Amino acid sequence: MIHYLTFDIGSVASITDKEAIVAKGREHWPDFTYSDFKRMMIPQGKEIEKDYWRLIQDGLIGAEEYLSASMHAGKLPDIQENRDLFRKVLRTFGGNWYQPILHLAEDLKRNGYHTSILSNNNELLYVEDGLVAIVGVSISSHHIHVSKPRRKAYQILLERIGADDPATVLFTDDKEKNVQGAEEEGIQGYRFRSRELPMDDAFREFVEHLQMLEVKVKEGEEYLKP
Repeated sequence: MIHYLTFDIGSVASITDKEAIVAKGREHWPDFTYSDFKRMMIPQGKEIEKDYWRLIQDGLIGAEEYLSASMHAGKLPDIQENRDLFRKVLRTFGGNWYQPILHLAEDLKRNGYHTSILSNNNELLYVEDGLVAIVGVSISSHHIHVSKPRRKAYQILLERIGADDPATVLFTDDKEKNVQGAEEEGIQGYRFRSRELPMDDAFREFVEHLQMLEVKVKEGEEYLKP
């Protein structure tokens, strides 16, 4: 029997608005593309000496060091003006909440379930509105200094939510490796298939899975209504 429901944020509770990201970048860089954003968001390459994305996710480096690497990856001058603008572009990436998940989380709380978040996140993207404001416990990798799918992240989740039996927890994520990591700790896992399906279809499928597990929820279409 499921008593605890834990959500990821990216591609589960939030949606990437590529057009808004590009528009924000072009306020300062006229030729800015979504490919530029991805390259700057996760700095990689032979000349990039560290895994800066993982380090900021785990709270092991500060924003300025990460942003400096982003400037290098984007072949932009590493000046404060450029760093500050990329902060704004990153904010456009984060916090674009998918409302049906928010409605579902609110309904689950009303029905007596314990809700939580386990997210690989960082100080530039983590916000305290939307789903974060609804759930009982919100855990971000940059606060606990470990990210999914490392087993310590799931152990901290179980401790924070007070779940003595991992089998009573359902963890939802869009990445298979993160779901498998949860299952290796005895947690029930569900992969939210927004990578293969339109978001609404992935949501309907998820609600059907909850119903199969006898979680008290409405029909998926009810949450999809404006």
